[in-house]
Amino acid sequence: MKKNIISFSLILLLSLLLLTITSCNKFSSDNSQAPEPSIDIVDMSKESKTEVNNMFVFIDNYTVLNQIFWRGSEKEDFYKGQLKENDVNIAKSLENKPLKSGPLFENYKMSATFSSKALKPTLVLGKLEDDLGHTSTWKQSYTAKDAVINIPRFEGETAKIALRFIWLDDNERCYGVVDTFVSVKKQ
Repeated sequence: MKKNIISFSLILLLSLLLLTITSCNKFSSDNSQAPEPSIDIVDMSKESKTEVNNMFVFIDNYTVLNQIFWRGSEKEDFYKGQLKENDVNIAKSLENKPLKSGPLFENYKMSATFSSKALKPTLVLGKLEDDLGHTSTWKQSYTAKDAVINIPRFEGETAKIALRFIWLDDNERCYGVVDTFVSVKKQ
């Protein structure tokens, strides 16, 4: 009897594990949602053998994601908006959304990485607004090799940053636009 209970428990556990793995695979192959970047910042001034000891990862209330447009699986419909600069209204986009500030070290490296299975963006359109009212915009290519985000210097103590990730096909037609917002405070 005891042996049957253990066997049944083992079969039930394996069934649950198989169900979980299957549902995870279905979720990861779902192309209806744009890939979500992982934003992190590394303190490059500290002497350490590994960057992990000096890394801050923007998660939970430290980042806000807004999927503007995504046609990752059906590439017949393309984004019609402008792609020359980041024209997002940061204040309006973050209205009623909590966003905590992460550290901006004096000597830092900020990067945005995506899952290895995810489609990678082609461009990043950035916009920075500091607490003194200064605004900067920039455009850069996205390279998965280093995934570095080059944010401009700013005069204030804190800044809100909007990173607009752009996915382009081989014909330069846009099939994906995602805004990610972070806030940083100088250390």
